[in-house]
Amino acid sequence: MPATRIDAGMGGAQQTRLTLSLTAALALSQALFAAAPWIDLWVSALFYRPGIGFPLGRLPLMEALRQVYWTGSYVVFLGLCLALAASLLLGRARQVPARIWGFGVLGFLIGPALLVNALFKAHWGRARPWQVTEFGGAAQFTPAWQISDACHRNCSFVSGEAAGAAMVALVACVLLWPLVARRRRPAFAAGLGLFFALGAGLRVAVGGHFLSDVVFAGFLDAYVALALYRLLRLRTALPHLTAAALRADLRALARRLSPFR
Repeated sequence: MPATRIDAGMGGAQQTRLTLSLTAALALSQALFAAAPWIDLWVSALFYRPGIGFPLGRLPLMEALRQVYWTGSYVVFLGLCLALAASLLLGRARQVPARIWGFGVLGFLIGPALLVNALFKAHWGRARPWQVTEFGGAAQFTPAWQISDACHRNCSFVSGEAAGAAMVALVACVLLWPLVARRRRPAFAAGLGLFFALGAGLRVAVGGHFLSDVVFAGFLDAYVALALYRLLRLRTALPHLTAAALRADLRALARRLSPFR
């Protein structure tokens, strides 16, 4: 194993520090939105125009960006599913452990699909910004984490599209980090953070979600990713994720699928 691969995964102490930091950030965010629920209304009001609504939502560019994020999440998920299927097909001939691809597949299924869309959005009942009276709607504004009956279908808390963007960024961070040169990692991490911020901010700017909707969607995904990282023991698997191993698996898959073998 090349020496440059030894730092591919987080050690137990690093995982614990990251979990504690994430929990502290979550607690502070919850306290902030609980003490000052008006923050959600204030941020959304920056993009609202009386008598017009949320004008940015009418721009073709904004809708195009939304479709890029929406479609991109599905493409990444499908790619991970195909990679996992190929890895399972290779069996013991694989060089990249199947649980690496399983991490991404389970991340999307548990985070954006199950927790966000099937649980929170379907049962929390929080109205979207464009639905509340403050922005021309008829529904009552509900603070974050407060269950409501103001919305009955496809509700605001938490944001599904922000969760999709967050999971793309988290999976990319975990799986690509070992392949990124040390000197480029700060820029790589900043790029992923910007990717999530742009996708999440887009939903706020067009009146589709409150700020807290996208913030807590990111937190949920982060906890899912951390739990799967531990459960699937990615620390020991990631050192095997190398460019050479990927090429070897692709060649082995081509031989396995070739009709002339």
